[in-house]
Amino acid sequence: MKRKLFTQITNEWRDNIWMIIELAIVTGAIWILIVLCWGIAKGKFQPKGFDIEDVYAANIEFITSDSPEFQPPVNSDQYDYYGARKALLTKIRNHPLVEKAGLSQNAFPYFLNYNGNALTIEGSDDSIHYYGNVRMMSPDLVHVFRLKSLTGKTSDQLEKILREGKILVSSNKDYSNKNRDPKDLIGKHVSTTYGESSYTVGDLIVHIRRNEYEHIFGGTVVLPLIEDSVWCKDLAIRAKPGKGSEFMEAFRTDPDLRRYGNVYLTDMESFSDIRHNKQRNYTTQLNAFIILILFLLVVVFLGLLGTFWFRMQQRTGEVAIRMVCGATKGQIFRRVISEGLILLLFGFLLISVALWPFYKKFDTALSWETILICELVAVALVASGVVISLWWPARKIMNIEPAVAVKEE
Repeated sequence: MKRKLFTQITNEWRDNIWMIIELAIVTGAIWILIVLCWGIAKGKFQPKGFDIEDVYAANIEFITSDSPEFQPPVNSDQYDYYGARKALLTKIRNHPLVEKAGLSQNAFPYFLNYNGNALTIEGSDDSIHYYGNVRMMSPDLVHVFRLKSLTGKTSDQLEKILREGKILVSSNKDYSNKNRDPKDLIGKHVSTTYGESSYTVGDLIVHIRRNEYEHIFGGTVVLPLIEDSVWCKDLAIRAKPGKGSEFMEAFRTDPDLRRYGNVYLTDMESFSDIRHNKQRNYTTQLNAFIILILFLLVVVFLGLLGTFWFRMQQRTGEVAIRMVCGATKGQIFRRVISEGLILLLFGFLLISVALWPFYKKFDTALSWETILICELVAVALVASGVVISLWWPARKIMNIEPAVAVKEE
């Protein structure tokens, strides 16, 4: 009567094969969902390369001569929009609630631009390009977004680099994977893909990601923006620590802070709100996957509970005979749990053989080690469901008096 567990599983192969298939399908579904979740959420644990606390964005607009609000120039036939913009920026920068402010072209975080370019070292036969997302910034934006140097330079030093006409590049995983160290670019003269411009690389910074969920998209190339010669409408303002709400109130109530001549500011918005709006789809998708995983776990638990309850009811007599022959409740309980986990192990092996050849299609940005960890997490979750599903029916069966169970048998 003391058959070995594997012999019993083999003898009941017709029932167990369907249980194995069920556990394999459930494990595979949860595995894929965990991979998808981690593919979205892993960016939350990586450096963003910027800080948006107390930072606000605004658009710079101008009034044309067709508008009744237009203020004609006094001593010239053409209105000086650059001069008016500069005066407005000076007024904002000198405001007691403002720490720093600067102009941007394609440089704001959470704006999904693809303005990429490749840099090539001049005078080198190296055919491997450094590819990065180009961001044009006035030097003040180094302080506004708190860009971080990877070589230990301060914000003031980074600002000075941009004012000298040099550029900043970031860490770049793709470049590093080609046995190239981005730090080697510091001090080198580089040209763009089409050879239209030449720059000197001033320093290496943390990659400025386009949002907190997206995988690293190449690198970052920060070009200096000369405010007096380029018309840009994007303005970023960093309020003094803890003064953000006061600054927004001043912006709403002080018209001189919003306009100078025929240049004015619109759409003042905190980067916290921009972040929420721009990442809403990612957050919704991630929450949907998490809810689906929880739903599957609940369904699996209920399904396994019913299945194992039926299986244990059929084994009432067998359990009673084992107890009569001297088996303790602990031994029987461990045997029941072990049987469920062994079936799960077979399901794990089955789904691994079926899905591992296609793991690259889950998410090409994830390594095989990460895929394996996600699979082990999925197995652990299903194993918890198996143990919980077996615990209650096994306890109920073991509480039946052996004599009563054997008599019914």
